[in-house]
Amino acid sequence: MNDILDTLNFMKPTYVVKTDKNVCRIQASTCSIDTDLKVICFYDKGSVQAMFRVDDVKTFYKII
Repeated sequence: MNDILDTLNFMKPTYVVKTDKNVCRIQASTCSIDTDLKVICFYDKGSVQAMFRVDDVKTFYKII
């Protein structure tokens, strides 16, 4: 039974971010929105994977 669990690889959630010009897919474990700086940051293991200005983002959602 342990052999099966040792070979499992869990997928990271994917965020889809739509801007005026692009659609981006980002694999990240967490997302935070800083309202003071007006940025959306996507993190994985403590490092920033992507950053967007709030004004540039039309929509974003998480795919599990």
